[in-house]
Amino acid sequence: MASSMLINLLVAASSSGLVVDAVKSVIRSIDDDSNEVYGNADNFNYVKTETISTPSSSTINDETNSSNMVVTQLDESLSIVPNEVIVNQLEDPAECEEELIHFINNDNLDASSQSRAVSYLESLFEKSDIHAQIVISRAYLTALKTNDTKLINGILYVISSFRYEEVYPIGQTIAIAAINLKDRESAANAIRAFEYWKKPEAITFLEQIDVASPWIHKYKTKVIESLKERDERQWQH
Repeated sequence: MASSMLINLLVAASSSGLVVDAVKSVIRSIDDDSNEVYGNADNFNYVKTETISTPSSSTINDETNSSNMVVTQLDESLSIVPNEVIVNQLEDPAECEEELIHFINNDNLDASSQSRAVSYLESLFEKSDIHAQIVISRAYLTALKTNDTKLINGILYVISSFRYEEVYPIGQTIAIAAINLKDRESAANAIRAFEYWKKPEAITFLEQIDVASPWIHKYKTKVIESLKERDERQWQH
């Protein structure tokens, strides 16, 4: 299932109270993508190295076909690196999740300090986008299951520290899911993530989500208006 379709599914689920199920659907999609390269995400052999033989011409252009490559796939894009580079020396997702949660719980999460959680997640993304997104999604589901608002807000802070494209689609999925949480701070931080990302694409997501809190609704409207103004300026240039 395409990432954009999954996010639209989550927008609808956000208003109907089926957020956790929708988040799990997105995670399963990421797992499905990872299975094509790494095998089942719950059964990694750590540490392991995968080398995929020369891709067919339908996958990459003829010029690239001349050498063996390691190909990692997320969504509809391909990241290609020479096969002598070990790209998936991946740790157990459960251990990575525990490490990420530890950093979030012990970090001073504000703009004036360097977040160890952000740095750690950056290191995971450098190894594998898919693996990093699985770790984020596991941490978020743990936060939801335990109703840990501090962890939820920490995750929202961390994902908003990355560029929109870097955490797509799980970052946007998490933010959409958090907008209708009972905790107003979490809802505000979820909207703030879209404000930080500054992507007009988020207008569609935000406009479809109904929120109960008048204050959150007002903030959401303000962010939508800001994104529309940004979009108009881009078109003018």
